[in-house]
Amino acid sequence: MGLKIFYKISEHVARGTLKVTKQQCIENFLKHFPTKHNHITFIVEKFTNISTSWLKTLVNEENIIMNKKMSTTDLIKLAIENCEENDYVYIVEDNYIHKTNSNLILLEGLFRFDYITLYDHPDKYVNDGTEETNIYLTKNCHWKLTNSTTMTFAAHVDTLKNDLDIFMKYEGNEFKIFEELTQNKSKKLACSIPGYCTKMVRNGLSPLTDWQKEI
Repeated sequence: MGLKIFYKISEHVARGTLKVTKQQCIENFLKHFPTKHNHITFIVEKFTNISTSWLKTLVNEENIIMNKKMSTTDLIKLAIENCEENDYVYIVEDNYIHKTNSNLILLEGLFRFDYITLYDHPDKYVNDGTEETNIYLTKNCHWKLTNSTTMTFAAHVDTLKNDLDIFMKYEGNEFKIFEELTQNKSKKLACSIPGYCTKMVRNGLSPLTDWQKEI
């Protein structure tokens, strides 16, 4: 049993992205998910030569897939092909910042729920909170059930195999994917509270953490 991480890198910068570079996000990630203890595959859709050379100073070249444009479905298929029966999978986008103990908390959640996210999206608290939920406790963290998240999430490889058709059906629509999984397939998607990572976009920071200090 192990954790296999698939980290997707692109030069594309999302609208509303805060003052953080892809390099800073990668350095932050490797700080909390060091290659010494984790199997990480970097899928580089497009990067400058300088950035590619820089990445190769941080990780072994055999762990980098170059010039490969992959959808989320493609990433899941790649994970399934490269995982053993008892492995867990963490798919990560390149504009996230993690904080201390993210690795530990991620594994705690995976032992308890079908899908987990460490990103506590602030849109769940509009109008003082609009999402009905249940709260759970693991050894080091509280969790809430949620109805959707982004494409930075984790699950057991068998869960991904069983739900691959849903990811294919709603490719590009993350809300519909998780809506189908949680409402029609009764899968439990849990989010750590507070969040242990955040998407670095304006009005999208996971609350209760000074994320600039985590960079």
